[in-house]
Amino acid sequence: MARKRAVKKSARRSSRSRVSRRATRSTSSKYERKFSLAWKNFVFFAIASIIFFVLYEVLANVLIQTFFGVLATIFGMVAVALLIAFITLGILKSGK
Repeated sequence: MARKRAVKKSARRSSRSRVSRRATRSTSSKYERKFSLAWKNFVFFAIASIIFFVLYEVLANVLIQTFFGVLATIFGMVAVALLIAFITLGILKSGK
């Protein structure tokens, strides 16, 4: 018969400590962390979109103007998606 390998005591303790840390972390702190991350990303993409739109309007070269127009559109759509995530997380945070 094959013998089962013994698990080291240190490995058992570390897995137990991980579980206890996860259990103590509240769901509100998880939402707050995601809320702040969504807010920071939204602000970054909104500012970048505005900057690219201004550069799109100011520059006269057609190739560069097209490039900044595409960047402004992409960053604007990402900013709108992050705004939706931000609002959703705000609703979830207020509901708990």
